[in-house]
Amino acid sequence: MTLRPITDIKRLRKKYDISQKQLAKDSGVSQSMIAKIESGKVEPTYSKVEMLFETLDTYQEKKELKAKDIMFKKVISVKINDKLEMVREIITKKGISQLPVLCKGVICGLITETDLLKGFSGESTYVGDVMGDAPPVVSINTKLPTLHLILQDSPVIVITDKGEIKGIITKVDLLKNI
Repeated sequence: MTLRPITDIKRLRKKYDISQKQLAKDSGVSQSMIAKIESGKVEPTYSKVEMLFETLDTYQEKKELKAKDIMFKKVISVKINDKLEMVREIITKKGISQLPVLCKGVICGLITETDLLKGFSGESTYVGDVMGDAPPVVSINTKLPTLHLILQDSPVIVITDKGEIKGIITKVDLLKNI
């Protein structure tokens, strides 16, 4: 276990915009003790430092961005039996580059601008003829580092809550929040 420097207490408290009074209330360490620790006037016990860091860690978890914080909520999807012409109209009018494809209400694929172009250059008529694999699906509580990893291999992530589609995240959405 790595011990963190005591000076991190003040730095983290300020980073999370927490007053000494609030930290005292949440941690069970008195506000006057926190002030003395932060000013270097006292050498605290290990247990007090541990309580402060545990409390500060909970603030970090609350402050950490999750899928629900950055997702685009108005998800437009198409069905596997929809015609490519309809998809073209949606993509061009809405200015989007990919759409989840639903089969009986469940995500079964993804159709992108590239898939659409391939479809129009061949004999394809329906979404199911040209769509790609289903995009990754994650919970609304998935944290930013995980989303970052997934988007390195996928153009989009679908966000769900209890099986219901709640949003979508693209690489652009992630770039806006890192």
